[in-house]
Amino acid sequence: MMDPTLALLIYAAITVGSAVLWHRYVPIYLAAAFGATVTTIVLFLFVDYLQSGHVTSRMEIALMLTGIPAAIVSLLVGLPYRARRKAGGDGRAR
Repeated sequence: MMDPTLALLIYAAITVGSAVLWHRYVPIYLAAAFGATVTTIVLFLFVDYLQSGHVTSRMEIALMLTGIPAAIVSLLVGLPYRARRKAGGDGRAR
């Protein structure tokens, strides 16, 4: 079993990394946040599968426990990107 602190660090790295990449390359704020959230869920469940050797039996709980915080982090990480796009006047922030 993985140490909970290590699992949290892996989750945080996946969440922030995914959000930064999506918001950097996708100009639509909510589309980038959605993409980052889905990417985080898939990658974290994949890491969990690699660590445990089986797919979690409570998928709906796993989706909520990884998806809700990932969505919040992605929305927060995207705010500076959105502000910079609005200030730049390129009209791509939505």
